Amino acid sequence: MQSKVGAGERSEDRFTGAIERVTSKAPSSVYLGCALGAMIGSAVLKIVGKNGWACSLDSGPRLF
Repeated sequence: MQSKVGAGERSEDRFTGAIERVTSKAPSSVYLGCALGAMIGSAVLKIVGKNGWACSLDSGPRLF
């Protein structure tokens, strides 16, 4: 899977390029760990009866 933009193809704008430069420095396991942590935290909140907080935290992994 190739993710770089080659010559003659569409290019990224400055904002997208800046985000890519920053986020590409972190290994994928960081994002996976954040998503798993949010799901586990959501399950714990659900068990202790904090349903509103659980639902809020559960929507986090979709952002990762």
